[in-house]
Amino acid sequence: MHLQCCLTLSHVWDANLPTVTILWEYYSKNLNSPFTIPWCGLKGLANINKTSRSMYELVKSCCNDIHSPDVYLSSNSYQIFLSILEQIMNKAVKTNGVHPWKQIKGRIYSKFHQKRMRELTELGLQNFFHLFLVLAAMAETEDVASRVMELLNFLSPASTSPSQRALIWKGYFAFILTYVEKNMDITVLAEHLSSAFREKAKEFLVAKNDNVQKQNLWMLLSTYVDGVQEVFETSHLLHLSEEKLLNDGFSMLLPGCRGAELAAVLNCLQDILSLLR
Repeated sequence: MHLQCCLTLSHVWDANLPTVTILWEYYSKNLNSPFTIPWCGLKGLANINKTSRSMYELVKSCCNDIHSPDVYLSSNSYQIFLSILEQIMNKAVKTNGVHPWKQIKGRIYSKFHQKRMRELTELGLQNFFHLFLVLAAMAETEDVASRVMELLNFLSPASTSPSQRALIWKGYFAFILTYVEKNMDITVLAEHLSSAFREKAKEFLVAKNDNVQKQNLWMLLSTYVDGVQEVFETSHLLHLSEEKLLNDGFSMLLPGCRGAELAAVLNCLQDILSLLR
């Protein structure tokens, strides 16, 4: 209830940076929590985003300038906090320039290091991405994305589950969608992701009869296929280096696919070709 009052007041009062600082101290210590709002029932439950598009759209809803009562009914408390952060920071920047932005960004950055990143669960990683996507939507998008890439380098394949790695790829694609919305070249993110995709496609090709490994790899590869399709469908002019997401990983992927897997890849490629005509 108190958090909802803060959100309402953030639309009315002048920027109040101590409010953001106090709230961030709490949420930064509990990033692995679902932040469920008890009286919201199932609507308040924190679910893992199924696609990069859903992650991107959720963050956009947190950055909506229009004050909607729906946020009280459909969000967990962390999403309300992100809305407060966005509202207060935008007001602060308009009033006092970049200093408040750099001050709060520094406080947020300082909470993330190797040990903290490795403590994050799948839900914690999602909360991490939501936070940094909100920051990227506000200002200094390339700087925020670069910081995210540095922090994710702390996570080795051995320290993350297949579902966590798939979530990381969804997060990268959500950043690419943010770049596309801002009409920014996606080369750095696209090359990083496409290189990882090529390596996993090779592993998928040689896995042959190892069904468990192929299932884990497909979780990642299908995330990439879906993400590429979403990027091409979102980018209207296709002039932001989107083609860097396409490489010989697709040709290595096809021979190892069966049934529904093959249909998903071919459908993606067919849609992309139709957009490139």
